[in-house]
Amino acid sequence: MSPFPYLSSAPWLAILLCIVWSFVVGFVWYSTAVFGTMWIRLTGLKVEYEKRNEGMNRAFMLEAIASFLMAFSLSFLAFITNTTNIEDYLWIGLIVAFGVGFKGFLSRAAWEQTDFKLVILNSGALLVTILGMCLILALLG
Repeated sequence: MSPFPYLSSAPWLAILLCIVWSFVVGFVWYSTAVFGTMWIRLTGLKVEYEKRNEGMNRAFMLEAIASFLMAFSLSFLAFITNTTNIEDYLWIGLIVAFGVGFKGFLSRAAWEQTDFKLVILNSGALLVTILGMCLILALLG
């Protein structure tokens, strides 16, 4: 099934709120008050990284695009599976997170020898983001 006919009926407000949710999770999860200090150490970035503005516009734009693609994909999956209740939305989120999202983190750990703690840290953020998106889509979509 092509997503093009779906474009006219997609829940655009819910998708926009999903993008905002993704940024909220990122700001909180990766803040130094939560996991930011650990993330900086595990990625090897310098502490000054978060105080610089270099590349931040690009990072925010890429994150917005990635969040849009995730929210739209989740919404489209719910549409083509006739998902109408919160439980089914959450199952879709779990399947996408574990079946697709975590694969990238695990492959990176395997091939780029990324610290497994970073895999767990990023996977947790992804899971919270996706499940939150699914709740937003279930309630407003």
